[in-house]
Amino acid sequence: MDRRLQYVPSYQPPTLDGLPPQNYTADNFHGGRNLNITMDIGEGGCYSCLCFECIRTQQVGVVENFGQYSSMLSPGMNVICYPLQTVTARLSLRIQQLDVICETKTKDNVFVTIGVAVQYRILSERAYDAHYRLTDPHQQIR
Repeated sequence: MDRRLQYVPSYQPPTLDGLPPQNYTADNFHGGRNLNITMDIGEGGCYSCLCFECIRTQQVGVVENFGQYSSMLSPGMNVICYPLQTVTARLSLRIQQLDVICETKTKDNVFVTIGVAVQYRILSERAYDAHYRLTDPHQQIR
């Protein structure tokens, strides 16, 4: 049984003969925060490419399998199977601020313009809703 494990150093786009691409680089996939390892085990041609994704502190990663939601990645080093799974988004769990200018009318018919700072953050247990159910959170807060 032929077992090999190799680090593949350069990127080439998929070929037209239907075979998966043979070379990937850490700089060209997901912002340079991953390491790709190609494994070919056995004579049956079993092929997979494991990708180590690094999610930063105060972030969560959204993983999809062929465009369908699969899971959330926690901060730290995570492993995904690249051709099948992709990290589609990284959501910040930090407190964010949105400055909104409101115009209102007082009881004595005077218009007043007020600047309001709205601070919000995504809760890790509600990250799915923040990514898939809100289309434009900044505009919806305004």
